[in-house]
Amino acid sequence: MTERERDVLQLIACGKSSKEIARHLNISVGGVNFHILNTMKKLDASTRAHAVARAIFKGLLVDTLDIETA
Repeated sequence: MTERERDVLQLIACGKSSKEIARHLNISVGGVNFHILNTMKKLDASTRAHAVARAIFKGLLVDTLDIETA
């Protein structure tokens, strides 16, 4: 998983929408969705929430409390 894919997934875990993630990372909503789909494929996940759960299970996400105020 790329650093950008991890960033996007981390923000999803914090409850951010694609639009909010795009604004935060200064990329397009299409770019966010591209990263989400790539992450879902790599984690064999069927939804965004499933991807977050699988990433947490695999130890790929850091503590979400550090990012919630982002």
